[in-house]
Amino acid sequence: MKKGLKLLGFTLGVFLICIIPNVVFASESKLTEDGEFYYKEIENPAGIRILRYEGNRKEVKVPDQIDGMPVVEIEDGAFEYRMTIEKINLPDTVINIGKEGELGAFSGCFKLKEINLPSNLEVIGKSTFEYTSLEKVVIPEKVTWIQNFCFAGCSKLKEVEFKGNCKKIGAGAFLKCRSLKSMVLPDSVNYIMQRAFEECTSLETIHMPENLEVIYQGAFAKCSVLREITIPAKVKDIGKMWMGNSGHVFSDCSSLQKVIILADVQILRRRTFERCKALKSVKLPNSLVKIGEGAFIGCRELEEITLPKNLQKICINAFRRCGLKQITFPKSMQMVGRRSFAHCTSLEKVVYKSRLTKTGKLAFKDIAENARIYK
Repeated sequence: MKKGLKLLGFTLGVFLICIIPNVVFASESKLTEDGEFYYKEIENPAGIRILRYEGNRKEVKVPDQIDGMPVVEIEDGAFEYRMTIEKINLPDTVINIGKEGELGAFSGCFKLKEINLPSNLEVIGKSTFEYTSLEKVVIPEKVTWIQNFCFAGCSKLKEVEFKGNCKKIGAGAFLKCRSLKSMVLPDSVNYIMQRAFEECTSLETIHMPENLEVIYQGAFAKCSVLREITIPAKVKDIGKMWMGNSGHVFSDCSSLQKVIILADVQILRRRTFERCKALKSVKLPNSLVKIGEGAFIGCRELEEITLPKNLQKICINAFRRCGLKQITFPKSMQMVGRRSFAHCTSLEKVVYKSRLTKTGKLAFKDIAENARIYK
């Protein structure tokens, strides 16, 4: 009896989930004469909002006017999981796509390969094109923010062109875009949010914007063919904390060979270059006072590094399992953390230029057998 009631409850729940949206659309919206678009009038901006697409065409043309009013918005989830759509034509009247909600307007349109983004477009909402088959995207001039997960999972996306004034690349915006080989970000970009390009496994080159200020946690993690990176001078924070996590910006970039940090940052956050197995050359700024936990852990090809003259702290596991052959601590050094150089089996020479206030346990465990330490 109880099982029967549970089954009935579940069935009723599914039924209501399927039916209620239709009731809402029927009561609050109108249907175009061809029966393909639910819509309603809105005041700001004045015009028509497309609420839902009901057709099954391969190529969809969104009208520029309905009832004599311009189509200005595409509602969140309006085309979600429409499996037949391969191409969409949007009119130049559209200003906002998915402005208010969490559902991507075209999310899950797995066959969608082509879309034109109107020149007057200002907003591309969260997850708008998540898990589509888009191959090329041109971001219009008025779009200032690529919102969170906007193109996440677009595994066939090869080319992204920015026309103008984008200032922010949102969290996971290009997450797992595994066909993306290069990215030229406009110099207007100030923020690259957490996991923005994580697991872009074909990304070989990226132009970092001249006006970039903050790179958040995990922004380029697991970009496994990225070879070289230059951090611009205006950057204030590399690996800024988000939701309790920080660092990991370039972790598991297994082909990364060269890093130049022009920015006057004071902290290199935890695990920034973790397991960058091919890393050979790193230029650190003299402003640096702290190298965070595991910052270079597992960088086996890193044979030499010049520590900045103002460096004070090297944290736990910072250079563990690196290929370093020698290291010289500047006069400013105060602390070398626990296991910070452990298992650096090629480390033969350690030079102190001042007396440290603290050397952590096992800081030099299992370095070269014939290693010499000069104090």
